[in-house]
Amino acid sequence: VDDDGFLSVEPLGGWNPDALRGHPVTVHAEDGEYDAVVGVTAAHTAAEAAPDEWTLDDAHVFTGLDPAAAAETFRVGDVVTFDGDLREMGRCVAGPSLDDRAGVYVLLEAARRADPDVTVHYAATVQEEVGLRGAAALGVDVDPDLAVALDGTLEQSYPGVGPADAISKLGDGVGVKRKDASVVPTPAVVDRLESLAEERGIDFQREVARNIGTDAGALQNAGGARPVGALSVPVRYHHSAVETADARDVEAAVDLLTAFLDTEDGEGYAPS
Repeated sequence: VDDDGFLSVEPLGGWNPDALRGHPVTVHAEDGEYDAVVGVTAAHTAAEAAPDEWTLDDAHVFTGLDPAAAAETFRVGDVVTFDGDLREMGRCVAGPSLDDRAGVYVLLEAARRADPDVTVHYAATVQEEVGLRGAAALGVDVDPDLAVALDGTLEQSYPGVGPADAISKLGDGVGVKRKDASVVPTPAVVDRLESLAEERGIDFQREVARNIGTDAGALQNAGGARPVGALSVPVRYHHSAVETADARDVEAAVDLLTAFLDTEDGEGYAPS
């Protein structure tokens, strides 16, 4: 909190600073939640006052409190989150944190629908964005024979992004991960996921991604080697207040995970 009552912020995970400019946020203080905004330079003076490259160092969070009250209310380390409602737009939904609320929805729906012959542990992990830490602890504590991670993946098939960076496409189905910066999933698990999708008529797309990671990377070797797979929901406008997913892709992820669990026999895979 500076002398004028403005808050400065540090990223939790990867952020495009432009996603914050002029946006409402919530500050989570010890005594409750406070509405706030991230300031933006007025268009009338933007050319003279705004920096050429806007970074998080330029962000200032205004809470409406006078400086003394702000200094008394907020502490170093209080969390600031996007403020926004979930919107239904045609076949899509948009809102904050679909990466990875969409994955949690897939997990809960599969848990409700599946009737597996093996013991399944369903887990919503923490701190994936800052080093896959929850998944690493889970791998040691639960020590599963097999792990399938659920995540959002980049969807960049929109103006201003080249085809080579698209990675996935809204409406083309669930992503079956082949590789990202954190993991090369076990080929036998990947093959079974893709074979099931083809047999059941579930739309899927093969995912190869750079510069992103997922919990499968930590689960693959936490406490010892194990086979892993990963399913991804394509999410457009990643790490913003308007993350967007296609309901058809989400449902495809539910269908494929449910089919995978219902046909798992516990015979095992060769880790690789």
